Amino acid sequence: MDERDRTERSEQFWGRQLAKHVLLYPSEDVVRFLARTGPAPAGAEWRGLDVGFGSGRHLKLLMDHGYRAHGIDLAANAIELARSTFGGHPRLGDLVQGDVDTEAWPPETFRVAVAWGVLFLRDRRAMVRDLARLGRLLEPGGRVCLNLRTRESWFYGLGRELDQDYFQLDERAGPYSGALYCFVDEPAARELVTSAGLDIENFEQSDIWRGAEGQRQRQSWWIVWARKA
Repeated sequence: MDERDRTERSEQFWGRQLAKHVLLYPSEDVVRFLARTGPAPAGAEWRGLDVGFGSGRHLKLLMDHGYRAHGIDLAANAIELARSTFGGHPRLGDLVQGDVDTEAWPPETFRVAVAWGVLFLRDRRAMVRDLARLGRLLEPGGRVCLNLRTRESWFYGLGRELDQDYFQLDERAGPYSGALYCFVDEPAARELVTSAGLDIENFEQSDIWRGAEGQRQRQSWWIVWARKA
């Protein structure tokens, strides 16, 4: 399975997930990031980018903070959903189908970016490339909020390993069956971000246990805020 096949598989999988599950509320971690970054001043034309915007919950958050919110997503139905939901919003910017390797915007366009639930769908080499491309889209001093999956997630290793810690998950992973996920430990997570030329400002681990008593499953992420020098 080459990189093109992997991208197509992810596009199909997450397009189906979006059709079944429309997320309405923003992640608390992204809310904290934008609260710390601060809203755009009145009259300022600050731009924000949501990479893998899905149902648009973080596009809405960016607009609420005064940013002109642009988005990119592999799934065509994400574009349709966001346009139907926010099409009349004066701060909604361009919505592009594709990945972060795009010429839709020139370098240094964005003040902030959110890459939530998306980077770890590719292998480590691709993640470094994607982060470097994202860095080029940020203004000097621009900031990004992202998350990565830890190896302590309950479905780590439940599938065929395509690359280092990069799995095509199987039926043992339940609702994640068929998805492609990359898992990293803390040193690898930090190296991915710094190798892309970004400076880490905040690094946390976030863990949630879900499921019935006695059958709880651990969901685990690295939460990273990074800055372009």
